[in-house]
Amino acid sequence: MCSRGSVRKPGNRVRVTGQLINATAGAHLWADRFDSSLDDIFDLHNELATSVVGAIAPQLERAEIQRAKHKPTGKPDAYDYYLRGMATFHRGDSEGMNEALALFYRATERDPDFVSAYAMAAAFLFWSKFNGWVVDRSQVMSEGARLAYRAIEVGKDDAVALTRRGHALANFVGDLDSGIALIDKALLLNPNLAAAWFLGGFVQIMRGEPDNAIQRLAYAMRSSPLDSEMYRMQCGTALAHLCAGCFDEAAPWPRRR
Repeated sequence: MCSRGSVRKPGNRVRVTGQLINATAGAHLWADRFDSSLDDIFDLHNELATSVVGAIAPQLERAEIQRAKHKPTGKPDAYDYYLRGMATFHRGDSEGMNEALALFYRATERDPDFVSAYAMAAAFLFWSKFNGWVVDRSQVMSEGARLAYRAIEVGKDDAVALTRRGHALANFVGDLDSGIALIDKALLLNPNLAAAWFLGGFVQIMRGEPDNAIQRLAYAMRSSPLDSEMYRMQCGTALAHLCAGCFDEAAPWPRRR
């Protein structure tokens, strides 16, 4: 969840507006406006607090019910392995990534139809290949393709899963058009998903469209400035500029923190 609001002071009056937004789905949960004289500012404070709590509580409850209904698996132990895998995946080092892969595989053992776990296992293989951590490249390509196809076979309309399996399909099968189509479908479901923007950028680089890639990566960085995968977005931006022949623009990106 995230909140937005504003305060305006025309003359001796004050107007406060507020919104509560489901950051994952981009949906508005609650919005209201409050007007008062500055002489009654403490009464306004009490009114605002009472209204917000009263209005938000049922909205949050409904949102949590909907979120629970759309969890990627109905098996709690599989979801636990998946979340632990995500935490170690985002460490970004080879040891953490290998731990993540084992956890994603255990999630699929608990739930053979857990599409997000297949998609993230494929994402691990891509980044391991990208970083030169693999010994048997052909085996990695074969397993990555298997995971991508399995994710498609059991797939649901989940934006994260669509993004990761589209990226895997492009990288391990070489089907760039289908890969970007899946990522664009994810963006229709969740236009605020930074991973879809930046992984789409990587696929655009592979398609020979670095200018489009730069735009996608820039949007990802603007929309999620504290993202755990920011360094990957910066790496992709450098690569896109290199592919576009813009060497001066590419040079600063690897040094950014």
